[in-house]
Amino acid sequence: MASLKDDSINFDKLENEVDEAMKAENLYWLQNDAKFRAVKQKGTYEEFKEIVAAAHLKPLAKNDKIQLEEKIVSPWNSLGSNSKSAVGTETKDSHSSDFTSPVSSQAFVLFWRKQKSHKDKASYLHKLLETGGPGAILTVFKNEIPFGLLGEFLISVSSEKEQFDSKILEMLLTTLAQTGRFNLSLSS
Repeated sequence: MASLKDDSINFDKLENEVDEAMKAENLYWLQNDAKFRAVKQKGTYEEFKEIVAAAHLKPLAKNDKIQLEEKIVSPWNSLGSNSKSAVGTETKDSHSSDFTSPVSSQAFVLFWRKQKSHKDKASYLHKLLETGGPGAILTVFKNEIPFGLLGEFLISVSSEKEQFDSKILEMLLTTLAQTGRFNLSLSS
């Protein structure tokens, strides 16, 4: 705040302080109203906390739409997907020099299914390992390897084994074994 000893007042600083105080006051009253609504609902304490924490959020209107590039259908275990966007960022061509790793297993599968030949699929796996190392695979398949994909990996790699030197192949297999629910993927 401005000091009484100063001859000049910094109006920009004072305005910022007033704005922050008004925002804090508005948030206080939003949360206070949310507390009363939450108490009337007679839910659990966790529900109460969530209602109060979300007091500042506004509901979506009917005309608000979330745009997705493509609808992704997961054959099973929809609860195991990442909290990130299902449609990740990946390249349109696996031979492109501006390769970007997918952000989820669903994004990986979406791009994987577009590849027609084993050579393209093996090249995609190779680029993923080259650009991101084992961490890229562990990030994409943090929860699990989607149903049937482990077998497709092995078929693509074995049919295009000249693309993979022993170091890359060892890295791929070791990393796949470290993914979530690997034993379940082996049994399917």
